[in-house]
Amino acid sequence: MRNGKYDVLSPLYSGEPVNEAEVLGAAVWLWMHSPLHRDAPLHTLPDLLLPVIKHRQYVVATEQGRPVFFMSQAWLSPEAEARFLTQPAILMPQSDWNSGDRMWVCDWVAPFGHT
Repeated sequence: MRNGKYDVLSPLYSGEPVNEAEVLGAAVWLWMHSPLHRDAPLHTLPDLLLPVIKHRQYVVATEQGRPVFFMSQAWLSPEAEARFLTQPAILMPQSDWNSGDRMWVCDWVAPFGHT
């Protein structure tokens, strides 16, 4: 989907096909440029990025082919929500990411100010 000068990918809502490797690359690239994310250990990626990519629960925006924004969301059951509020996200079971109807924004990464 095009929004002004941005290409926006939101597969959960649009149903459009995606290349998961490209999405992972865009998200990691943005993390590398974000002061809040750049020091995250590589071993956290399977727990913090892959579930949202697998479940298509994200938005990626690009400008002239360059990633500028990534937002991930979780759809939690009441039990998963209680865990999410009391434990680090790294400990969240993969099944929790898409377990209910309570939407939470988990990550908002726009290191170049595209918010």
